[in-house]
Amino acid sequence: MREGIVLQQQGRALPAAERYRQALRLSPSVPGAYNNLALIALGRDELTRAVALLEEELQRHPASPQAALNRALVLVRLGDFARAEAEATKFAALAGGLPEQDPERLARQRRARVIVALARLGAERPAAEVATPLEAALSGAEAPDDPVLAAARRALFLVHAGQGTPEAALATGAALDAPDDQLLRAALLARLGRYDQMLSLVDAVKPADDADPYPSLLRTHALVALGRDAEAAAALGRLRLDEASPWAGWRARLTATLASRAGDWTGALAALEAVSAPSADQWLDRAVALAHLGRVEEARVAVAGVLRDAPDHPRALALRASLE
Repeated sequence: MREGIVLQQQGRALPAAERYRQALRLSPSVPGAYNNLALIALGRDELTRAVALLEEELQRHPASPQAALNRALVLVRLGDFARAEAEATKFAALAGGLPEQDPERLARQRRARVIVALARLGAERPAAEVATPLEAALSGAEAPDDPVLAAARRALFLVHAGQGTPEAALATGAALDAPDDQLLRAALLARLGRYDQMLSLVDAVKPADDADPYPSLLRTHALVALGRDAEAAAALGRLRLDEASPWAGWRARLTATLASRAGDWTGALAALEAVSAPSADQWLDRAVALAHLGRVEEARVAVAGVLRDAPDHPRALALRASLE
């Protein structure tokens, strides 16, 4: 068994699995063997096999918290969120504080709380119900390299970002250094109007001439907001996007903003009309451009179309009033 654990820690899954099977042939009830085989199966995305191995472990060792929590984690991956939450909740102690003198139990409770949150997230429960176990898992945490705590921080970051609380998301995500997380932080800074910080963050993650549209558009968005129009225009000129791209609408709005600042309302309208499936705000941008070109009736029609779908749209209501 011990040799199998060492091999598994070294990333040598196949010889580790063989050692576990040898141990089971010698003693079919050796603790942890089925659990560790399940982790190897999980690493290969063999989820059904992993569950079967964990249930074998639990049949022989019903009190094994490691096997129970691993099964809950696999159930999350399988989409059985209700069972996963019920299993993990047994170990999460959500109603009470974390123990201070038992590091093993503390680590187990933190992991259980993260699994509860993942199950709730998968089940599309309200954001507050997802955040509660994550905040409990992070309470008093002092181990920045702990993978469980790292997972909790990232999940809480995404929850706050998704529920429209950018300040909370930025505070939670301050220690996250993966490029995708940093770019999401940049997008949140844009929502707060902190464009200098946004630009610095994007430049630290991706070079200015990077071909990936998302960071390039984030950077250009910041440049436009900061009034650095010449740099923004040059960045848009380097960007190559198909009109069917999901980023095409964003590029069109940035292009239209630069054109309108230069007094080129014909150019602004042309950029917006190139978008195949405009959003409500893009229709309203078109209405503004049409009004500046003296095509007021067409502008009214564009605004009316938005109000048919969203009668309380504040920008559309303001535009309608200005066009009357």
